[in-house]
Amino acid sequence: MKSLSNVLDVRGFTSEEVIMALKQNSGEMEKKGCLWLINDREPTDCYSYLMEHDYHFQTFIVSKNEFRVFISCG
Repeated sequence: MKSLSNVLDVRGFTSEEVIMALKQNSGEMEKKGCLWLINDREPTDCYSYLMEHDYHFQTFIVSKNEFRVFISCG
C-alpha cells in the first residue's frame, strides 16, 4: 500500500483489505479533512462503510482500471 499525504492506493486489495485500510487511515483523514482512494475497480463494497461513518465521497473513473474516490469528512 502506498500512502502519500492524503492518497491511499489500494489497487490489488481485496474488499476487506480496502475497508481495513480506510479504518487504519481514518485518523489521518479526520486530521487532513479528506483522502483520495485509488483502486483498480470501483470500490462499491466500501461505500456502505463510508456512509455509515458520515463521510462524503465522489467517484471519478479515470480509465477502465483506475477509479479515484474523493472522500471528505462529513
